[in-house]
Amino acid sequence: MMRKDKPYYLWIDQNGVIERAYTVAELRQKCGGGRVTKMYQDRPRIELDGTIGKMREAIHTGYVVGQRWFTQFAPVEKPI
Repeated sequence: MMRKDKPYYLWIDQNGVIERAYTVAELRQKCGGGRVTKMYQDRPRIELDGTIGKMREAIHTGYVVGQRWFTQFAPVEKPI
């Protein structure tokens, strides 16, 4: 079902399988249910001056739904 008020997100799992959903709840339903947890990645911290710092920080990169790990991609519109 297409909704004009909100764009759908593209979700890609660890095997490269693509799902399209508006929300995490809809993604969970399409995957057959299961527990949903946030997925994080450890990355170096970028300082205000643009240099890479010595400290590291956790970045929220996606969701784990059941046995599948999803990364979310949002549509971007940029005027030329």
